[in-house]
Amino acid sequence: MEPKASDGDYAVIEETHDVPDGVLAVICCDGECTLKRVYHKADHLELRPDNPAYKILRPKLKDCRIIGIVKSFHRKA
Repeated sequence: MEPKASDGDYAVIEETHDVPDGVLAVICCDGECTLKRVYHKADHLELRPDNPAYKILRPKLKDCRIIGIVKSFHRKA
């Protein structure tokens, strides 16, 4: 089952730099980090949000660092 986030949830991350296409991950680009689904392209990443209110990002590979895969979300107590 894919992890689903709600506002205020904590994300549990498995640190890895090897993320398959379509997997929800933490990616840092130009000093900002985001949770998006990763798709590898020839010269860039396509970062797709689960929330349709946000845009698809297409940063250059050299400008990004994959931190890890989102394993689950937990509600704030």
